Amino acid sequence: MADLAREEADRYFSHRDHLTSHPEDRDDKDDSDLDLDPEPAFDNLSDPGTDDESAGNMATMITTKTTYHLPSQAHYANTGPKGVIADAQSFARAKQSTFRQRLTSFANNLTSNGKAAAIPTVTEKSDKRRTLISGSPKSTTSSNSDTNLTLSDDEADSEFMKTWRANRLQELSSQSQSAYSAQRKHFPSQRTWGMFIEVDANGYLDAIEKVSNETVVVVMIYDPSSSASAEVEDELSMLAYKHNTTRFIKLHHEIAEMETVDIPAILAYKAGDVFATISGVRAEGLEGLLLQ
Repeated sequence: MADLAREEADRYFSHRDHLTSHPEDRDDKDDSDLDLDPEPAFDNLSDPGTDDESAGNMATMITTKTTYHLPSQAHYANTGPKGVIADAQSFARAKQSTFRQRLTSFANNLTSNGKAAAIPTVTEKSDKRRTLISGSPKSTTSSNSDTNLTLSDDEADSEFMKTWRANRLQELSSQSQSAYSAQRKHFPSQRTWGMFIEVDANGYLDAIEKVSNETVVVVMIYDPSSSASAEVEDELSMLAYKHNTTRFIKLHHEIAEMETVDIPAILAYKAGDVFATISGVRAEGLEGLLLQ
């Protein structure tokens, strides 16, 4: 009996048969092993302390390098997309040139400071001794250079932007003026009127004398009490609007004092001289008659 009890105790405390889990959890052991997800093999790709992107995205991420090129600049492209491209190219070139100048100036300052420091004079040695003794260094040229070199990038970019804008506005202004001058040479201006107005004696003289030699001036001698004269006035008003390079005016018959012509009458002037006279004119067919 004692042997059976000892055998049962040995079997219970044996490491081979001893179970550490709860009896109800033993049946779910296989299922729990299947539910566990394997640890990803690319944990070394993620940075510690960051959770912006998942490990899957990091594993499939591909880094590419892209080079952007602006189209070539168009001549006198001052407006629209072409103008934006031209301004961007001009700004990039100017900024690159300014950056090179700043870099060259910085290198020259370093070189000059290095040469000056390489050969100290007697005075500099004594100043250095006094500085070491007093403990209060004083700098003159080097401090000024450091102040100039410590200019922030934002301030430098702001100053550069102001200078570039002023130069760009001046360039556009000169281009527009040159283009306008060239257009004036190819297409000279010609004065236009487009109205049929009444003048007095002085206005009549100015109309036929103070114009270019190529301008035709049509003068109507009218009578306000005549219906035929009113019809001709209406016709000449439309012709004045249609042929705006020809000047149309009307003069009262009492001011004109032309007894040899029938009212209404039309006189045509060119270079200050009369080259056509129509007495007793009618509104019908007046345009064709004037064009002759």
